[in-house]
Amino acid sequence: VLCKLINSLYPPGQEPIPKISESKMAFKQMEQISQFLKAAETYGVRTTDIFQTVDLWEGKPSRIGEAFPRSSFARDRT
Repeated sequence: VLCKLINSLYPPGQEPIPKISESKMAFKQMEQISQFLKAAETYGVRTTDIFQTVDLWEGKPSRIGEAFPRSSFARDRT
């Protein structure tokens, strides 16, 4: 879902994550989270506002919830 979200912010053909895996294997899912985080940083989210892959994987909502609502990701990019 996160990869589809970040891709939707780009014009067709310029998406930062060209192949989104539907695998249920843990390492593939963690790889997808890492790709999303890298794309979010490229998009303009400050490094200090980005959670770690393991935060999402282990379900640490306080760290995740603290970062994105106030981050540069929430700003209008038009």
